[in-house]
Amino acid sequence: MMQDLLSLLSERITRGKIVNLELILNSHCNLRCRYCFEGDRTQIKKLMTSEIGRKALDRFFPERELFRRRLVFFGGEPLLNWETLKALTEYARSKFVDDESLGISVTTNGTILPTGAASFFNHQKISVLCSLDLTEGSHDYNRKTINGRKTYNIIMKNIVKLIDHGVHVSARTSLVPLAYYDFDNTYEALGKVGIKNWLMGPVTSENWSAESLCALEDGLFRLWKRYRSGGYGPGLSFLTDIWQGNVFRPCYAGEKSITVDPDGYLYGCSRLATTSASDGTLPLGRLCQSNINNQNVDMIRRSTLAGSCPAENVVETGDLFTQSKGRLELNGVFHRLHERIK
Repeated sequence: MMQDLLSLLSERITRGKIVNLELILNSHCNLRCRYCFEGDRTQIKKLMTSEIGRKALDRFFPERELFRRRLVFFGGEPLLNWETLKALTEYARSKFVDDESLGISVTTNGTILPTGAASFFNHQKISVLCSLDLTEGSHDYNRKTINGRKTYNIIMKNIVKLIDHGVHVSARTSLVPLAYYDFDNTYEALGKVGIKNWLMGPVTSENWSAESLCALEDGLFRLWKRYRSGGYGPGLSFLTDIWQGNVFRPCYAGEKSITVDPDGYLYGCSRLATTSASDGTLPLGRLCQSNINNQNVDMIRRSTLAGSCPAENVVETGDLFTQSKGRLELNGVFHRLHERIK
């Protein structure tokens, strides 16, 4: 029975039954963020070619497919490979009957906005997910350029330009241990700018004390009450997932989601492809190969079914199925918060 399941998973991938396709356009990044899970890999300059990108789209997104799919441009910093991003966007759009059948997004650090990018994103209906820390001070401490320059004001200027051009912009905040979380002020500021959705994710490798875990739970609870009280502000999909219990469900890395790196290697997700391990974690094969590594698909699935992030586990504990101390403690926070807000 297990072999039948593995064959089905492999068939889904090879026949294009993938909902989410991530293309890592560039391994290099112009920032050196203190907590980046990609580690030293962002110093290696590898660009995806249009040829590799088109092969990925041909394999996983069949011609004139009516089933809704999602294409994500990732990095490193994907906007460092701007011409390829434009070419692959136009090629991907040509494969679908209408724009609603294919959602396209870019995950970016927000420091780079090529000439004409805002208009192009609006015209092609590309949404943008921009990384932004909780406060200007923490952002400029954690997210500096290679030369040590601050980036908060640069990013906010680019976000405003994108929104002024009608682009759907969301923000993602990496949560680090603090003594107090002033989510309200950030929520209000993002709403005034026009951010549509505010995502969050804890940095599990940080040293989370009992005090910082309590502060995080209380801060998120206050933010949820503010959000539910109404008024203008961005959506809070992270807290909505906690409320609905979705944050505890396994992802579909390697089953409904696939990531292609600049060399054409296949992975279950971008984190598995871009861990600080030199060759990524649990590769599923290559674009030039017709078969998928079913054993690795199974291992990823078993790890996610246990409530884990396999890439996170490998980097932080050295074992695919062992969760880090930080992840276990943070899951406890989310379970308690779920009980408080459900």
